[in-house]
Amino acid sequence: MKLAVALLVAACGSAAAQPQPPLSPTAPAPPTAPTAFTPLADPDLQLIATPAADHAPFVQAIDAAATSIDLAMFHLTDKQVVDALQRAATRGVAVRVIIDHDSVKAKANQRAYDSLRTRGVPIRRSSKQFSITHEKAMVVDGKIAFVTAINLTNDVDKTRDLGVITRAPDVVSDVAALFEADWTNADGQGHVTPAQRAASLVVSPTSSRGKLVALLGSAQKTVDLTVENLGDPAIVDAIVAAAKRGATVRAIVPACDKNPDELYNLPAAQQLATAGVAVRMMPAPEAADTPYMHSKMILVDGHVAYIGSVNFSGNSLAHARELGVIVDSAVAGGQIRATFEADFGHAVAPPTARPASCRAIGH
Repeated sequence: MKLAVALLVAACGSAAAQPQPPLSPTAPAPPTAPTAFTPLADPDLQLIATPAADHAPFVQAIDAAATSIDLAMFHLTDKQVVDALQRAATRGVAVRVIIDHDSVKAKANQRAYDSLRTRGVPIRRSSKQFSITHEKAMVVDGKIAFVTAINLTNDVDKTRDLGVITRAPDVVSDVAALFEADWTNADGQGHVTPAQRAASLVVSPTSSRGKLVALLGSAQKTVDLTVENLGDPAIVDAIVAAAKRGATVRAIVPACDKNPDELYNLPAAQQLATAGVAVRMMPAPEAADTPYMHSKMILVDGHVAYIGSVNFSGNSLAHARELGVIVDSAVAGGQIRATFEADFGHAVAPPTARPASCRAIGH
């Protein structure tokens, strides 16, 4: 199996907190039972891991685009990416960008938004029918899809993230259709989610909870996971159930979450530790060796992995627009596992009592 692995650096920035608003009365209810999935088996899959370098895979794909670029991004502040999008539009590529309706209020995102609009690049604020549009995806020339947890921001040297690049036709077609629906949603404040042909895709607010519960339920030997926000009861229960079945389960979350409650992850971490899960918290401050754990990843039995933007929180699963994918690759699994091992070695066990500050964890 051939797998190209690209290492780059990206970060979500300090504005990436996810509030927990009530579900819009027009949004679909999330599934409560496991939902069938079929992992993507793409021998040419490219894995993107951060931090390591920069946003080169994104910039290179944008610069190589011949006909079209559709980018959905929660945070967009990296001038290299913005400049690449403008270059593409100048040479006649049809460029469209969706940015989260609230994140654009941040000055850095507003600068990117204004710069693209001034240069004539079509850009829309996402529909407010989703609590946030937290997706980080791109389709190039209708042939290449990026499905990632990677915000295209300037804080790129101390955040752990993952993403994949694929040319699998059904995945590319579905990611493109989701963008098209959200482009229309943004214009009319809609909430349409098109049906997916690719059973590997994980989409909020429709299929993500059921598919992630099913993925955890499929584990026979091992589960390694990292996530920024952990607290959804169905996901926590599925993690505990895997451990009770005899699987070796390990988890890493940030000690200092970028939520209004910086200790948001502590109750779930304590619950998992009590249930026998080897859970660790990555201490602050963020650095290359102790990166902010922004990645949303589940690696099952060493080769089946979920990668994407979906956090394991009620907001992310049931209220937000999110996108991820489940892949089956021994090579990608090995790369993910090596990254996880390094992070696990730098993380610490959760405290049994709530500290006065998250910064006390590990110190």
